Amino acid sequence: MLIPIYTLISINFCLIVWLVIDYFKNLKKYQKLIKEKQFDTIKVLKNKKKKSRKTIYLSMSFIYIVCSVLLIMNGGF
Repeated sequence: MLIPIYTLISINFCLIVWLVIDYFKNLKKYQKLIKEKQFDTIKVLKNKKKKSRKTIYLSMSFIYIVCSVLLIMNGGF
């Protein structure tokens, strides 16, 4: 029973790492666009990212809820 819990937790950590890497990658892109004074392009990019990040955050919260329920049912670690 603990193997699925640890698998779900590791999936969440992978998602967190991906979000951090994606943040820094986009930060460089935004800084480059700011230097070129292309502010309209930044707005479009940020709106696209908001939608994808929203689904990732929802999936992460769902995984945390499932992990919590499984841990409670299992009696803890």
